[in-house]
Amino acid sequence: MKTRIASLLLVLFVSQGMMAQLISLGLVEESNIENKKDEIRRGFYFIPEITFVGEDMLYAGTPSGLYKCDISNLDVVQWEKLPITDDIIEDFEIRGDTVIVLSRKELLLSIDGGMTALRRFSDTVFLDSAYIRELHNIAVHPNDAKRFYVAHGISYLSYTDDLGLSWSKISDTGLTDLYYSPHDPMNLVGYGNNKMYDATGAYVSTDGGLNWEYARRISGTIGETYRIAFHPADSNKLVVCGNGVYALSDDGGASWSRTYLAGYEQDKRQTAYLFDVVYDARNPDTLYGANMYTGFELDTDTMKVVRSTDGGITWNEFFAEPMANKGNLLRMDIKDNLLALYTSANGIYLLDVDAVDTSISATENGKTMDTPYYDLQGRPVAYLTRGIYIKDGRKVVIGQ
Repeated sequence: MKTRIASLLLVLFVSQGMMAQLISLGLVEESNIENKKDEIRRGFYFIPEITFVGEDMLYAGTPSGLYKCDISNLDVVQWEKLPITDDIIEDFEIRGDTVIVLSRKELLLSIDGGMTALRRFSDTVFLDSAYIRELHNIAVHPNDAKRFYVAHGISYLSYTDDLGLSWSKISDTGLTDLYYSPHDPMNLVGYGNNKMYDATGAYVSTDGGLNWEYARRISGTIGETYRIAFHPADSNKLVVCGNGVYALSDDGGASWSRTYLAGYEQDKRQTAYLFDVVYDARNPDTLYGANMYTGFELDTDTMKVVRSTDGGITWNEFFAEPMANKGNLLRMDIKDNLLALYTSANGIYLLDVDAVDTSISATENGKTMDTPYYDLQGRPVAYLTRGIYIKDGRKVVIGQ
């Protein structure tokens, strides 16, 4: 089934006829997370996936199935729903015609591009007895699609090396995120709960995933990661972001330095949230982050992208655009100058990062503040403390 959607070119053009900064790709209803919160929520945020594949294809895992579109012609965008499943998509991987989909109900394997399922597996394949469904993500070997891991968020890790014909349970470690290093297929980094410390932290494997070492406690309470991103050139550098977590590693994940996003050091109790973070391969010191949330900001109808140009140490607001509906920017992927953006309530967009006007200098604390905060008497406020303020004509709760 194909959905024909004429792309909306927003009125954010740069000089000399360059590409618009922001282009809507539609898929608004199909990708809407807010409308299905009761169905998909299960303790932590549901974070969808969006991924560039090959030269011109963009794939999106949504609450209503897996979609793809060809972005070589942005005048008219055609989203095609892959018939492999109508279920909520937790994670997916594409390797040529091999499509591996982790849905809310089952794991599905396809060798015809997602048109049909070669094999279907439920939880009972990975666990001997019935258990609450907590399959979180999959990690596919970068050079061999037959070998991949399935991470259970609470209690185990399993892998197959024959495209699901047989499975091995290799660890009792519960991981909520798991990635192969792009630099070495023997190196994997995961993130999960350590019951001994009652905390979340990183796990590292240097033998292809057969053995794991608890590398470092990162969060003082049980939480969840949303992304582990690898530096495109330096195998030692990684960044993790998630539920109250933002940390950097310069030794391949063996140790981590927990930090706070620039602009909010005045109250370090407010840990920064990035729903996603990606490196710009053209300039490895540049990273983009999705919708920084610090406890100072509630749901907003403005989509925000933040950027770091020093390897993730400090961040500034890079791009902001008012949206039709309140929600969050949840996921992103980057290819050359195009940043794919998955919003929770407003569909999917492409942002040309090279066309964004960054001539406006950031103010103190590293955050661009285009409009001031006022107290309830209408007086401008220079220093924010806990309370209720007025910004852009709306009440904002600070430090709740």
